[in-house]
Amino acid sequence: GTGLYVSALIHGFQLPDTPFEQLLAIRRELEQRLQDLQERKMVSMKHLARGIAHEVNNQLAKVKGGAESLPEDIGELRKMTAALLRGDEVDTDELRYLLDEGIRLSVDGILEGTAGIEEIVHRIRNFVRLDQEPVQFTNLNSDVEMVIKMCATDIEDADVSVKSELGELPDVECRPREINILLRELLWNAIYYASEGKAKDVSRLVLVKTTAASDKESVMVSFLDNGPGIPRQSREHIFDLFYTTKPEGFG
Repeated sequence: GTGLYVSALIHGFQLPDTPFEQLLAIRRELEQRLQDLQERKMVSMKHLARGIAHEVNNQLAKVKGGAESLPEDIGELRKMTAALLRGDEVDTDELRYLLDEGIRLSVDGILEGTAGIEEIVHRIRNFVRLDQEPVQFTNLNSDVEMVIKMCATDIEDADVSVKSELGELPDVECRPREINILLRELLWNAIYYASEGKAKDVSRLVLVKTTAASDKESVMVSFLDNGPGIPRQSREHIFDLFYTTKPEGFG
């Protein structure tokens, strides 16, 4: 009864002979695996936070560039305006540049950066869905597109091309927050292993496909990559709890 259940629960773990030793061994094994799970969650959060920080910094650079240039452009414009009021000659080409391009480019940089940060915040809110019901109907195509954007930094760093083929999907009832985390982990795995490809003359590719089942009530999301694949000796373990082929620190 219980012994069989626990053996199935922690597949591949050899139990000692006596009941007391079994309980101690089970406790130690579960504590270790819980620790492993927490460490892998931290690795995942680290990648997510790094990607978000990278994107925010890119947008802040646009805001900073515009904010630093704008006072200089306005100062030059004031000097030229004062010179014109005094009847002095000014460089008309520089004046035209300030009016037509210089100030506008600075303001555009500020507006573009703030809009980019607003978009990042919007994507994060959609990813975690803290202000929405845990279970709801959703179209997974929008979630796939959002997750690809969330992984933009990982994609760039890995020098991987990610393409999507999104079919027409029905809305499905699910827990979007958990689904988004799952989609991100699957995509990050595909990106990681695609980047491990050894052939230098072959593009590193990841393809994300969505299709509707024939019953029109369920959907399938597939992640395909042209990486090295799962080693033959590891395939029988892919459904073992916490099993991974990645080096330590990579989830």
